[in-house]
Amino acid sequence: MPNASARTEFCSVHNDLLAAYICTSCGGSFCKGCPKTYASVKICPACGSMCESVGQIEKKRREEMGRTVASGSFGFGDFSAAIAHPFGFGTSLVVGGLMYAALSTGQAVAGFGGPFMWVAALFCFMFANMLTFGVLSHTAEAFAKGDTAANFMPSFEDFSVWEDILRPFFLSVAAYLVSFGPLIAMMVVLVFFVLGAMKDGVIPGQTVAESAIPAASELPNAAKGAEQSEKVRELLNRQANVQKDRVNAATGAAESGTAQPSTDLDRRQEELNKEFEQLAQQAQAQRNLPVRSNPASETALIESFVRRGFKYVLLSAIFLIWGLVFFPAACIVAGYTNSIGATLNPLIGLDTIWNLGLDYVKLLVMALCLVFVGGFVGMVVAMALSPFNLPMLGNLPARFIGGFVGFYLWAVFACSIGFLLYKSRSRLRLPS
Repeated sequence: MPNASARTEFCSVHNDLLAAYICTSCGGSFCKGCPKTYASVKICPACGSMCESVGQIEKKRREEMGRTVASGSFGFGDFSAAIAHPFGFGTSLVVGGLMYAALSTGQAVAGFGGPFMWVAALFCFMFANMLTFGVLSHTAEAFAKGDTAANFMPSFEDFSVWEDILRPFFLSVAAYLVSFGPLIAMMVVLVFFVLGAMKDGVIPGQTVAESAIPAASELPNAAKGAEQSEKVRELLNRQANVQKDRVNAATGAAESGTAQPSTDLDRRQEELNKEFEQLAQQAQAQRNLPVRSNPASETALIESFVRRGFKYVLLSAIFLIWGLVFFPAACIVAGYTNSIGATLNPLIGLDTIWNLGLDYVKLLVMALCLVFVGGFVGMVVAMALSPFNLPMLGNLPARFIGGFVGFYLWAVFACSIGFLLYKSRSRLRLPS
């Protein structure tokens, strides 16, 4: 049988016509009119050997590849095949990558704010998840049935809003929710815990003793305020005495007809003015003093927060590990059941993990490798394109390139799941 992958897409005689038959001997590609027909047998016009239709050869190639893939257990050889598989469908990879990159970049419009931008970003997010989980569902279904040479991209020939947009989107929501829902809920609890602690007075610059007994922290300031008030009253009394003496001196001078010297009164008034100024400067300096915190109280605050919040932090770490470990299982269930309810059911995911056993651990390692590669590529691209960073929008070129690479890595992840399902059909009781 000729190598179908090496054949040309068009007739070797009529270059403008698609190939319909391939010679089993010389491997020539011919349109429907070129081969000679004897009964139902097609004869090669070049060498006289039998020709087979393109569909028959493709079917035999898939069966042969399926037998090759099915031999042995799931392993890193399948991972290598998954890495190479998307490149066999270059058009799908480019078109799908550009679509996903554009949708990922479009989510940045939320940085502008406003309801219209938020709705636009939401639609971009929805269609991006529709595309990724559409790829996952299509690949898992095709590979599980033995068609391991199938295109990873859905065909969209019989387009349906529910099947091609809404179902994949809700499958993605179900997978993320069953995996990372507990972590999200715990983070919300942590936020309310911190806000509650701040509301109770556990804030920087305020000691625990001050929050518990406010009067204790206010006693020094109250004593200083009382001392200053007493000083003000004394100065006001002295000022009143000076004014009274001025009035008496003026009255005596009017009765005697002679002017009395006021040198002593002026000196006393000048002294009072200086004391008033000093008192005002002291009050201003007191208001400008920085707030001093008690190190011992801050240590008690940290110990109190750790003691009360450690259990929440520990649960958050456990839920994070759960999400990272369980997410591939949720994707597997979403792929081979195509059911939102089954994806949301953690028992089905746990049963899938149990049936797959060591093969699931291998898939986890593959997924972590893809995550590491994606993060490393994203970091390098972001650093290289850092001059293009824009306010509110971020680094759009880096986001676009990262989206394209992310789509390819997701296609590899979907193909890895497909190979795993194909080799585990009996254990998962999947239909052939």
